[in-house]
Amino acid sequence: MSQEHQGASGDASDDGMDCYLHSISTVQKAQSSNRKYFNCIVQGNDRPVRAVCYSPEKRAELKALAATKSPVKMRNFKQADTSDDIIITKWTKMTPLEKDQITFPYSDELAASTSGEPIKLSAIHNLAGEQLICVRGEASSISGIKMVTTQYSGSTQKQEVIIRDPTACVKVVLWGRYVNSLEINKTYLFKNLRVKVTKYERYLNTPRKDDFTATQCQEFDTPLVPLEEDVNTISTFSGSILGVQKASKSLACVGCHKRSVNVEGNKAVCQACDLSQIATRCPSFWSVRLLVKPDESSKNVRLILPSHMLEKFVAITGSLVELDTISEEDLVFSILDCCCKKFDFTYDNIGNEITNISLS
Repeated sequence: MSQEHQGASGDASDDGMDCYLHSISTVQKAQSSNRKYFNCIVQGNDRPVRAVCYSPEKRAELKALAATKSPVKMRNFKQADTSDDIIITKWTKMTPLEKDQITFPYSDELAASTSGEPIKLSAIHNLAGEQLICVRGEASSISGIKMVTTQYSGSTQKQEVIIRDPTACVKVVLWGRYVNSLEINKTYLFKNLRVKVTKYERYLNTPRKDDFTATQCQEFDTPLVPLEEDVNTISTFSGSILGVQKASKSLACVGCHKRSVNVEGNKAVCQACDLSQIATRCPSFWSVRLLVKPDESSKNVRLILPSHMLEKFVAITGSLVELDTISEEDLVFSILDCCCKKFDFTYDNIGNEITNISLS
C-alpha cells in the first residue's frame, strides 16, 4: 500500500519532509489516457528522488518554489511501496521554510544536472533515477550487439558502451536504432541520457520516448580515469532448470501502468494513482525465481525469469498454459515439466535477470 507523510529521502516524519524542489517539468499527457501530470526532482537529506503530480493546477506553485531555491516542508504526499517515487496529490501541502530551519544545503550539482549543460560523470551518483541529463565522455569500450526481448519494445538490439571523463567511468546502454552509433576512443556530447538506478549500480540508458543525440566533440585536456573493463554485465551459458524457488504475479494499473495494484474484494485499486478498476482487466506480470545447473560448471545459478521472458519460455517449450489465469502452483508444475530440457540462458549478472532464453 502507499504510505502517506513518508519519504525515503529527507527529514521525513508525521510532520512531513524537509526538501528542495528542482526541475519542474511541463504538463504532459499519459500515453495510455488523457490524464495530465507533471514531474519534478525532490532533494531530500540523503538522496534526490523523482516526484510525479497528477494535479496540474499545482504546477505554478511548485515552479515558483523551485525558482527561489528555498527549502520547503512537504506534507500529505504519498510513496508507493514498490518505488521510491513520490506522489504529489492535490492535498499535498508545501510550506516555505527559512534556510536556518533545514539541516542540509541546496544542491547546486543537482540543479546543474537539469540545466541541459554537460555534467561530470562522477555526479551521476548524486542524481535521481529517471533523470534526463547531458554528459561528455570518451567511448572507451564498445560491446557487441545482442538481441533481447523487452516488455515495451519486444525483440530489440542492445549494446553496452563504457564512457569516461577525468572523474569517473560509467556504463551507457544503447537501444534499438542507437546501436553502432559510436566509434571507439572518440569523445561525444550526449544529450538526453536517462539515469537508471538498480540495487547494485547506476548507469545511463538511451530514452524510449525522448530525443537522444551523441555528437562528436573535442577531446578532454586532462587525463581520463582508468578504464573499468568489468562494467559489462551480460553472461551466457547452457544448462537445465533444477527447480523453482518462487513464482509471483503482480497486476499493473490500466491508467498509470505501475505495478502497484492491490485487489480488495471485487475491485482492484492502484496504490500509485488511486484508480479503482476491474482486476481481470489489469495486465498481469510474472516473476519466477529459478535454480539453474550450468553444463560446464559445478556451481548452480539462481536466475530471475521476468514476465516477457516467461512468455517466450512458454512459447519455445510448447507449454499449454494461460499466463493471465494460471495459478502459481500450476505454473511451477509446468516449469518443472521442462527440467529435462536444455536451454541457452543470457542474463544480466548484476540482478541475475534473464534477458534471453532459447532451447539448446
